[in-house]
Parts: sequence; structure tokens; C-alpha cells
Amino acid sequence: MDKKIKKAMHYMCADSTSCFPSWQVKSHKLKWLKDCLLYRGITNDGEIVVTPVVIATDMNKTSYMMDCITGSLYKDGICKTSDHLMLLDVVEESGLAKELLTKKTKAMGA
Repeated sequence: MDKKIKKAMHYMCADSTSCFPSWQVKSHKLKWLKDCLLYRGITNDGEIVVTPVVIATDMNKTSYMMDCITGSLYKDGICKTSDHLMLLDVVEESGLAKELLTKKTKAMGA
């Protein structure tokens, strides 16, 4: 089942409260990760960790892949907030939760 998120008010991306709380204490991070499917996203600008999501207020339940850190939404490989970003592939990979838990906040692709 896709994670339900809040959409940002003015952009087609996740609200910051729906993104992985990399600045928070471990208990908040673990709560966010609970029942969360994580995948390795390969973009034209580097690798990211993504999760399938739906916007909570979308009655059609349209599924997107969300960059866990930035909240960027991808549909059919197209980033909804960038003219140049593309999600080229999504692959299963173990250890992504641990990667997020130990990740220092970095720019995408870093």
C-alpha cells in the first residue's frame, strides 16, 4: 500500500512534513520508516531513495514515486517539479532504511 502524503501548497511535491525527517531524533525517523516500502531510484542526476505514495486528498489515488529526502514526485519517470529531472529506473535494494537513518542531509545525487 502506498504511503499517504500531504501535497505542498504551491508546488506538485510533498509537503515537508511528509518527507523523511533527516534532522529529527531516531524515534521520529523510525516512525516515518514504519511500513514504508523503499526503493533505489536512478535519476539522470544520481541515485536517490524513493517510496510509492499517494496524495491524501486525491480521490483518484494516483500513485507517485517520492524522493524520501526532497519530496519530489515522479510519475511515469517525469519529475513533477523539475524540467530536467527524470526517474530512469526503480530497483529493489536492501539496506535503504539504514542508509536513510545514517544519511546526513545532502543535496540530491550527492
